[in-house]
This record gives sequence, C-alpha cells and structure tokens, in this order.
Amino acid sequence: MISLSSDGLSYYAFFGLVLLALGLTRRPFARNGTLLAASWLFYWLWAPRFLGLLLFSTAVDFCCGRALGETDDATRRRLILSSSIVVNLSLLAAFKYLGFFIENTQALLAWWGASVSSDLVDRTLPLGISFFTFQTLGYTVDVYRRRVPAERSFLRFASYVAFFPQLVAGPIERASRLLPQFGRVRKWGDRAIVVGLHTIALGLLQKVVFAGSLGRMVDRVFASPVTNLSPTDVYVTAFAFMAQLYFDLAGYTNVARGSATLLGFDLAHNFRAPFLVTSPGAFWARWHMSVTQWFHDYVYRPLSRGRGALCTPRVATLLCMLATGFWHGAQWTFLAFGAFHGIWLIVDQWQKVRAASRGNPARGATKVGRWLVTMHLLAFSALVFRIPSVVELAEVVDAVFLGEGGGVLSAGQHALGLFGFGLALGVQWVYEKRAGGLVASLAWPLRGTAYAAVVLVYVVFGVSGERGYVYVTF
Repeated sequence: MISLSSDGLSYYAFFGLVLLALGLTRRPFARNGTLLAASWLFYWLWAPRFLGLLLFSTAVDFCCGRALGETDDATRRRLILSSSIVVNLSLLAAFKYLGFFIENTQALLAWWGASVSSDLVDRTLPLGISFFTFQTLGYTVDVYRRRVPAERSFLRFASYVAFFPQLVAGPIERASRLLPQFGRVRKWGDRAIVVGLHTIALGLLQKVVFAGSLGRMVDRVFASPVTNLSPTDVYVTAFAFMAQLYFDLAGYTNVARGSATLLGFDLAHNFRAPFLVTSPGAFWARWHMSVTQWFHDYVYRPLSRGRGALCTPRVATLLCMLATGFWHGAQWTFLAFGAFHGIWLIVDQWQKVRAASRGNPARGATKVGRWLVTMHLLAFSALVFRIPSVVELAEVVDAVFLGEGGGVLSAGQHALGLFGFGLALGVQWVYEKRAGGLVASLAWPLRGTAYAAVVLVYVVFGVSGERGYVYVTF
C-alpha cells in the first residue's frame, strides 16, 4: 500500500506522471481512458484490497442508470431505484457500521449473560467509500427524477466516479455538473495553469502549515488524561479544533480543485466563509457544501414532502442531521453531534419565526451577540465531534466546569490556538471579499516568488511526515 495523500510528495510525483501521459494523448476517448486508468491505479496503490468494491459500485449504478433511461414504467423504475439504494446502503452498512452494531449488540446481550462474536468482522474502512457511494447513488436518483440523462458510456461514467483528485474525500460532485465535462474537449491555457497552481499552493498552506500546527496541539490535549486538563485547555482546544477541521478539509478541497483545473476540469467549491455566520442554518449552507447539499436534496426533501405525522420539516431536519452525523462514522458521539445540530436548527428556526412575527429582526449588537453564541455552540459541537465516546465527552465537560487540573498547554499555546481560529476567520473574510485571487493576479516574477515560498514552507513543515486528512477516515 502506498499513501497518495495530497499533502505528501508521492501524490505530486503521481500527478506529474498523469499530466505527462495526458499530454501525449490527443483524442477525448484516449484521454478519458488514460485518466480512468490513472484513477484506478491511484486507488489500487493506496487501497489495493478495495479496488473491486469501487468497480462494483460503479457497475451497479451505471447499469441502474441505463435501465432507468430505457423504461417509463413507474413500477419498474421504482424497483430499479430501490435496488441501487439497497446495494449502496448495504455496502456502507457492511463495511462502515457492522462493527458498531455488533459492539452495541454485545453490550446489550451482556446484560442477559449472552454474547455474540465479532471476530469475523473486518473493521478496515474502504478508502473513500462514504464519498463514491454517495456520488453514484446521487446519480441514480437524479436519473430517476429525470434531472440528468442516463449516461451510455461506461468509460465516461467510470471516469466521473473514480476521478482521483476528489475520489477519497470529495467534494461529492453532482452528475449534472461533472459528468458532462468528460465529454468535452479539454484545453489548457495560461489562465488554467495559474489558477490551478495558485489553488494547490493555497491548499498546501492551509493543510500542511495551519491544520498541521493546530493538529499537533489538539492531539496533545486529547491524548492527555482528562484530570490534567484545565478549563482553559478545553476552551481553547475547542476553537483550535474548529480551525483545524476547516483548514484540513478546505486544504484538501483546494488541492483537489487545483489538480482538477490543471487536468482541464472544474470542481465545486466546498466552503464559503462558514465562520462568518450568525445561525446554524447559515453555517450548514456554507460548510462542506457538497455533503450538506447531498443530504438536503436526497434525505431532507423526500422526508419533509412525505405523508404522515412524522413527515414534517422539523422531524425531517432532525432525522437529516442524525444521518449527517452518522455519515461521519460509527460512533455515538457522531450521532450526538447530529442530534445537537438538528435540535439547534429547529430551535433557531422557531426563534426566527417568532422574531419575524413580532417585527423584531436582529440588528447591530444583537448580530454580534448571535455570532458569539453561534461560534461557542459550534465550538462545543466540535468537542462532541472530536471525542470518541460519550463517557469521555462527559469527563471533558466535567473538566470545563469542575476541573482542577493544572493544564497541559502553556499560555503561548493557548494564544496559538486562539490565533489559529482568528486566522481561519481572516482567511474566510478575505475570500468573502473576493480578494482570494490576489496571488493569481500578480506578475509572473512575484507570483513565482509566492509559489516558491509555499514550496519552501511545505519542505520545512510537511516533508517530515504526512498527517493525512481528517475526512479521509470517514
């Protein structure tokens, strides 16, 4: 197994060879074939055991899409869609959640003196399964809803599913957006090269320097005994982890988008200043947008538009957020994370409706107060997200209010953690103001100097060891 994480040199060696191979081909069919072979090789080098799983998922939804495109019979179409849903969710259940259910079944049976063996359960999570199954399933649902035509070329469809820059951690691309790009003649120009290099450089800076520095501090806190933590340690670490998550996933997304640009493709943006918000709804509209929009379109909407007492917007919101939390992993704390955000969204919407009915919209200092409350609630939910068990979560919360530990972080490290969160705010503000293209607009000598500085920083901070991306584990 060879890690091809995009914060490591091996990824860029592989990417350079792919660019060279594509440069030697001319026809779209040959280029798509080269890119598909490279994407499958990329997955095989990193996760050789599970390449067959990727191929199986691809084949299932390609066949389901073709079958949907060839029939107008409503009953048959529902059966085909149900088959796709069952297969994809069964893959997730078997590889991602089976161990969780067996562990909890064991705990339940222990009360009755019985037991069940979990020795046969393979707990190795297939690389990218949470992303490529959602991408293929979303395609089949869109074909069923007649929002996209069924793809007749297996080469184009397989290339869309396995596109290596975004295969292992997104963004989850809609078929309507990415799939047609594999049918176009792709041309490279100076602008694409500049934008691609700039986006990759930004992603490396975010991941290797910002997320890496914050991650080392966060890991130290969570690796320490809870009794040693001070309330300040926990408070600062919650905000530092928020910033780490942002820089980690935004960094991965930017490297993926930059790589795609250099290959002649355009991937979706995944973040839009998520910390500059005053409500949970606004946060989820700007955070990890490809995943959030997927759950909104394929989980929330069907639930909220169904029939019955349970099919209400509030119930749909709670169930959708529970599913979002559980998508991140098979832990009770991920479910708690989803429940927290679901309840928060419901309460926030109720408050907005109540305020609007009274003609009392938020202004001035009220907006500042709402922002502070929102950030602190997000910080608390970040702790829920990061801590692996409910018992440990309770201990950490206890440390915040009743802890007497001397602390494991120095005052300088506390300052670094808060500075990291402030840096995340600053980066988001700059891009919100559309100033993010500053480097890309510079003349070549200055732009080259900026890129050289990023390479130097990468060599100093990153080559000593890859940390990997947080979302690759999901």
